[in-house]
Amino acid sequence: MHRVEAKLLESIPNCHYHTGMSRTTEEIVQVCEALPDDKKAEVADFARFLLARQDDEAWERRLAYPQARPRLDAFLRESSAEGEEPLDPNRL
Repeated sequence: MHRVEAKLLESIPNCHYHTGMSRTTEEIVQVCEALPDDKKAEVADFARFLLARQDDEAWERRLAYPQARPRLDAFLRESSAEGEEPLDPNRL
């Protein structure tokens, strides 16, 4: 949030800049505000990396789930039987 937006929010009664944020989020915001722009970008990149890794781990758990998935199994069998031809947008 830009300083102008924060000032605007502070001018509204009962509205605080950090309303609804966890203490950790507040701390991250304060640290980022103290950093130069290039370091802020690095922090954002690292946060995106963590999110992507979290998503990857969630997919790995889903795929490793031992329950039978007949529709997925059928799709995989049919897909592998089709061969290695490129995707034709006209056939979609």
